[in-house]
Amino acid sequence: MSISPEALADLQRRLQEAEDTLRAIREGEVDALVVGRMDQPQVFAIGGDAEGFRAFIEVMDTGAAAVDDTGRVLYANATFAELVNAPAPGRALADLLAADPAEVAGLLADDTSPRATLQVTQYGPAGARFLVVASKPLQIGTVAGHAITLSDVTDRVRTARAEQNERTAQGILASVNEAVLVCDADGIVTRGNAASRALYADDPVGRAFADIVPLVPAQGGLADSRAILERAMTGPPVQGMEVFAPDAPGAKDFLLSAAPLRMGEGAASGCVVTMVDMTQRKAAERQQLLLMNELDHRVKNALAMVIAITRRTIRTAGDLATFEKTFTDRVRALAATHNLLAKNAWKGLTVQNVVVAELSPFMDMGGQRITTEGLDTLISAEAAVAIGLVFHELATNAVKYGALSSDTGSIAIRALDGGAEGALVLEWRETGGPVVSKPTHGGFGETVITQSLAFAQGGGATLDYDPAGVICTLTLPPEHLPAV
Repeated sequence: MSISPEALADLQRRLQEAEDTLRAIREGEVDALVVGRMDQPQVFAIGGDAEGFRAFIEVMDTGAAAVDDTGRVLYANATFAELVNAPAPGRALADLLAADPAEVAGLLADDTSPRATLQVTQYGPAGARFLVVASKPLQIGTVAGHAITLSDVTDRVRTARAEQNERTAQGILASVNEAVLVCDADGIVTRGNAASRALYADDPVGRAFADIVPLVPAQGGLADSRAILERAMTGPPVQGMEVFAPDAPGAKDFLLSAAPLRMGEGAASGCVVTMVDMTQRKAAERQQLLLMNELDHRVKNALAMVIAITRRTIRTAGDLATFEKTFTDRVRALAATHNLLAKNAWKGLTVQNVVVAELSPFMDMGGQRITTEGLDTLISAEAAVAIGLVFHELATNAVKYGALSSDTGSIAIRALDGGAEGALVLEWRETGGPVVSKPTHGGFGETVITQSLAFAQGGGATLDYDPAGVICTLTLPPEHLPAV
């Protein structure tokens, strides 16, 4: 237990005044004392009257006692007995105080300082009391002893602790990344941290939670913000509820938890609402769903490729041995395409690297019918993955329906000039294959092509179903073209 230097200085001043008064009484310098309020004073005539002195000591708010040189209490007023929760005369001071006996002995042995002090926590029926014990050498007739005073600083200590707890709570709220709002029993916001500005642009304090943060639960059960607060204050806490905040200035998707705010064992006086921004999680879930669908699509495409490789190999192989070697080499080339992702994590790659990885099985099937030009530009990992998806889909469609489905078609992949503000523009152009017509409805493959590059602002892909052959134009913004 500790008290502030200002409080300790004030206590020492009061103790000095009390001791000066006691000294003046002992030396006959005081004839009378007035104690109490000005409208109801109690006057004690003292002079040489010991009973008047005793009466004055008894009405003091400060605990006072006299101990002999062995530490035994000779006299103690009523306040002293109340503070130590026991009758004091005749008992050792060390037995009355909840302190290390060695510290009490040191307090009484310090005759070099004008006043020695000790801080103790005394426990009794009323709970913990924080006391400052002061000792000063005193001559009691022929007996050398000490004057002991006890000052109750409980209120000051508790006030100081409450202020410290408040500062700690404010610091915790300020440092938490999640939005935290504290509401009273009426649903009015009494406190909000800086992160809560993601929910409401102005200061939320003093406003109704349901008004500033209208919520639409993503799951059934609780209808709106008011129902969430009522549940938190009257029922079990709300934990991990996905909600949508349509009016929030920033993020819209949150994971909400709300718990009752209780002071002691009483009823809830409000609730604490925590809201975690789920924007990145939702984006990750959408990306994961896209990748899962793409994985499923790639597996189907791979099986279709194996069938196409089989048919073309059968048509060109003269015997079974030639078929086995050619077919095995082509399937291995198909597998090598997928190994690049795991080996290089799509980092430090050029467009040419991605094209070769994705089209190596088709290059083997198409011979010189696949040409590339100006594809040595480095691209980011995100762009490499996206372009890989697009080229894989274009190549698969070319084998199934386009330029690589016949013996006369060809594909040219090149970088175009004139990209806006440093952007990289790529073109996939098919010629010589079957006549192309626009599909009556878009499939997942078309979605992959047109949306894979949408992750980057300014990026995208367009498809042109020219009768002479499919044309796909891809655009990569400059921030996804790292310098060499």
